[in-house]
Amino acid sequence: MPLGATTSWLPSIAALDGDNWFLCDDASSLPEDQTVRSIKRMITLGDHTATLSDGVNFVEVDADSVIVSILSKIAFIANDAFLDLGEPDAVRLGCPAMWDGEQRRRLVRLANAAGIPVGSATVIDEPIAAGVEWVSQRVAAGHTIRGKVLVFDMGGGTLDVAVLNVDAAPGREPSISVQSAVSDVKAGDSLDEAMTANLEREFAARGVPIGSGIQRDELRGWIKAAVRRAKLELTDMTETTVVVGHPRVDFPPVPYSREELEDAFRPQMVEAMDVVWRALRAALMTQVKSPTEQVSLTPRQARGLTESELTRGVTAVILAGGMSQIPMVQNELAEHFGADLVHLGTGSTGVAELIALGLSNDSTYERMNLHRPGFDILLRWTDEASSEVREELVYAAYTPLYRVDDAINTDQVKYRWAGPSSLPTKGEGMLVVRSTANEPIAFRVADREVEGLRFQFGRGEFLVTLEPNGRVFWKDSTGRQTVVRVARWPVIRGKGIESIIIESINDESSSKYKLEDLPWHLRPYD
Repeated sequence: MPLGATTSWLPSIAALDGDNWFLCDDASSLPEDQTVRSIKRMITLGDHTATLSDGVNFVEVDADSVIVSILSKIAFIANDAFLDLGEPDAVRLGCPAMWDGEQRRRLVRLANAAGIPVGSATVIDEPIAAGVEWVSQRVAAGHTIRGKVLVFDMGGGTLDVAVLNVDAAPGREPSISVQSAVSDVKAGDSLDEAMTANLEREFAARGVPIGSGIQRDELRGWIKAAVRRAKLELTDMTETTVVVGHPRVDFPPVPYSREELEDAFRPQMVEAMDVVWRALRAALMTQVKSPTEQVSLTPRQARGLTESELTRGVTAVILAGGMSQIPMVQNELAEHFGADLVHLGTGSTGVAELIALGLSNDSTYERMNLHRPGFDILLRWTDEASSEVREELVYAAYTPLYRVDDAINTDQVKYRWAGPSSLPTKGEGMLVVRSTANEPIAFRVADREVEGLRFQFGRGEFLVTLEPNGRVFWKDSTGRQTVVRVARWPVIRGKGIESIIIESINDESSSKYKLEDLPWHLRPYD
């Protein structure tokens, strides 16, 4: 269903003129200093206000209100086309891979306020959605995809790089595991800033200084609008002319070449490739071949690999996002991975629609593993004195299992939680899991579902660790230690709640029990 006036998509921009707001396509003709662009970036940066001109004065506006207005416009367009967004599981939302649970919940709250009823489980990383769609279309065309698929998604606000481990062929359901997803806040908007700074110096050299303060902000806005047009033209052309059509200031036309664009973009491209190498190194730390054979690398081993070694096993590089159309991006990736492996969209689907179509792909999402758990893990117990059920948050949904700095500087990549001193010193409790919509998620062990994993309180330290390769360790406060391996975290799902599948267990305090004996969960403590 087309959303824009001439495109299937809407630009996420809004502009203020006096007391009136103009949204999306209607905002594109207003002066730059009256415009807010890449509005979703404000969630990425944690900003709640934006400063822009109303045509006379600079004012602060509420970012959430602007986002709700844009989402409300989408809901209005859908309703006008008799499309019911209120049906269960009708809508999925995309987000940058770096977003944590609170950022995802913020988007969900704003979508609900705009009349789009969605839950946190429907917020999906954009590079993953792009990879899903590319795999789906290739398999539908009769191709077999096996190995690592690297997705390079550079839009206006963020760069996201994801590594997917894919085993897909015609006639059977694809298996897609997300091994890593790494992000950077420098993307298309950062290039606009670099080109604008270059032109600002050029105009000053030609006798048109742009001054300072409010005047500078307003004139830079006009230059930046011209830069965006030039950037688009230089996708297909080797040279263009930057024309700043300010109504009062006479800016001379300035020739601008693709070479100059690439000079402005080169520092950013170096940083982008650093994100690619970090994503590939992180992917090597999550590989699990089978319940008994682990092939994941330690951070030290991953750091020891050369860039050439990191490219091994990559069978495709998928470009998504508008900035991926810059020839320098394609050429740089082709230099490292080979031109035959680099795909700009799918051919039939351009980079602008790849993510949206991936979000709508129902069948593939039912069997896709995520790179970090999208649920909360809690300790739950009943207070003996009051008989009230108490809970302590162990892990918050979408929290990265390790920091990038940990992978670079240490040999420990795991999420670690140590219980507070306020925990009881006797009695029993349970490790339970809930979705961000507060739905319980069961564990499945040896074809049996259990509500949670039992533990006993004592006077020692309570410790839980989660590793990116699926290993979960916990030591209750009696000193009892248990290790399990999760076959795959709950997947993005179209319908229903899927169990957490545990494929191996080692009770380190009593090794005689096997996985199939799941009295491990039911038996009394020794």
